[in-house]
Parts: sequence; C-alpha cells; structure tokens
Amino acid sequence: MLTRSGLDAVVWFDCPLKECQRRADGRRIDCDELGKSSQTFYHVNDLKPPSNQAPLCERLEPVDEDWNHTSSLVDRVVSFDMQ
Repeated sequence: MLTRSGLDAVVWFDCPLKECQRRADGRRIDCDELGKSSQTFYHVNDLKPPSNQAPLCERLEPVDEDWNHTSSLVDRVVSFDMQ
C-alpha cells in the first residue's frame, strides 16, 4: 500500500554511513562573539575556511542543532532503512 507523503520527488544518495558521519562531524559555522550565526558554513576537510583570515578561523563552531545532531545520525539511518 502506498502512502501519500506530499513530496514531489525523492533523491536517493548511495553514501556509506562512515562518509555521512565524516561529513556531519566536520561541519562548522561562522559565529560572532555574541553567538550569532552569519549562516556561512565550512567543513574542516572539504570546504576549509580561508587560512589568511585568523579571526574567522577562531570563531568557527561545530554545527550542533537539536533537530540535526550528529549523534542521532546512526539512529536516523537505521530507522530509515527499517522503513
């Protein structure tokens, strides 16, 4: 039985779990001294911040969102695979 989801399309990325974890763990966001985000994202391996901008490199923080926490990644993948 098909269930309507309201989605127009689904894109499936065949990516190993270890690669998903590596990508999630390396995410960084640019935050000022007040903790406000500029919405500029970097990755410690794939999209490195410019090394000639020392203040920028010092204020990068790991992306840690309640709804998208890296520690829940494995649980979400297992749940998805079971469905």
